[in-house]
Amino acid sequence: MKSNFFAIQNQSLQTDAALLLLRIVSGCAFAIHGWGKIQDPFHWMGSESSIPGVLQGLAALSEFGGGLAWAVGLLTRLAALGDLHFGKSSAGSWQPLLAQIAQAADLLLLAGDLTDYGYPDEAHLLAKELNTALKIPIVAVLGNHDYEAGRQQEVQEILEAVGIHQVDVLAAVTGADEDNLVATSLARFEFNVPRTIARINNPKNAWMFTSEMGVDVALNQADLMGHLIAEEMSLGDMVTLLKLRKGQFSLIEEKVDPESIAAGKAIRELDLPAQCVFAAVIRKGELIIPRGDTVLQPADEVLAVVHASHLDDLAALLGRQATLADIN
Repeated sequence: MKSNFFAIQNQSLQTDAALLLLRIVSGCAFAIHGWGKIQDPFHWMGSESSIPGVLQGLAALSEFGGGLAWAVGLLTRLAALGDLHFGKSSAGSWQPLLAQIAQAADLLLLAGDLTDYGYPDEAHLLAKELNTALKIPIVAVLGNHDYEAGRQQEVQEILEAVGIHQVDVLAAVTGADEDNLVATSLARFEFNVPRTIARINNPKNAWMFTSEMGVDVALNQADLMGHLIAEEMSLGDMVTLLKLRKGQFSLIEEKVDPESIAAGKAIRELDLPAQCVFAAVIRKGELIIPRGDTVLQPADEVLAVVHASHLDDLAALLGRQATLADIN
């Protein structure tokens, strides 16, 4: 009964043909759209863009290469199973289905309640069953039944010993806030995922994305956009490449202005903010590891890690100084 219910059904020739056509058309559309970008991958956004060339190149390659991969079928086939409730009497019962998965999938997701009561001997039997039948990668999340005996750490270690990796983070980034909130809540309270990240599309819904609802990190896109606009307005040529520690620190890039305080001075002579460190200096396309005696030249591109409270101080150090003419 179980094998019949879960059996992978063969599709009709018409359905197969329609899916194949859809895959080819969609993949070619992505590849054609990315063709113009791949011609000049590091500058396709234009000379005025603040996006680093490396990121532009990765985006162009992803769109063009992803389209080709989609068209020719180089995609990961995903299978998912949940509520296995594997116990002492379950040995061998899942073999017919696992054999089908081995032929039809490239990756298996086990979605909770893998064991009956969360005992290590049940995990050993499950690990043996999966390891015997499948040679594809397996990713799993534990469910409430796997925590029932209070030995979930042992269950996790047994599964990881045979290559069944546990999910550590869930990122819910759909365009619907209700979907993101439900996904993170289920991940935290039903499947005990250690860390959850949720996208907030409508800022009016931000009040719901709290730890009590299972959200560890809430990314409010309106708030992020507002901060980026404020940074661009206040910091001139400074570009934020990466946010760290929930936005407390930033990896920034800024060119040394010819009229700045830093131009022509060694780094040791500069009054750097307390929570700021120079990570690299790019000069005429060459990477320089900054040291105390490194003299900053006009047009040098400085990469620095700085606390949010010191962004203005760093901008004042590397940017153009205000003159009487500017004030007047």
